Amino acid sequence: MERRALRARDERRGGDGWLGGLLWITLIFLVAGTALVIGSGGFAQTTGTATTLTFQTGQVTAVGKTTIRINAREYSLSSEVVIRDDEGKPRELKDLTPGSDVKFHVKRDSIDQIILLLPR
Repeated sequence: MERRALRARDERRGGDGWLGGLLWITLIFLVAGTALVIGSGGFAQTTGTATTLTFQTGQVTAVGKTTIRINAREYSLSSEVVIRDDEGKPRELKDLTPGSDVKFHVKRDSIDQIILLLPR
């Protein structure tokens, strides 16, 4: 009788161990999957201090020394405007020509960041 009780107890522990192991494996996959999504930029892309979620999209219609016209609306350029292409490479104001597609960020009534969208 005592042997049967010990065997039943061991079987129950084995069953709990299997379920517990499955729960641990599931937890590990959830944590690892979340880390992969966050690490791969699965959330908002960032450029400097602003996320591209706050950027507007448009087409350059004219470029001046301190202003730029996008979608027929004129914007002032910040004195410290950052211009990059969509691959992250630095660009200059001269790279922005009428017809260029861009994403841009407006801060305090002037554009502080521009992303030049390269043709694909």
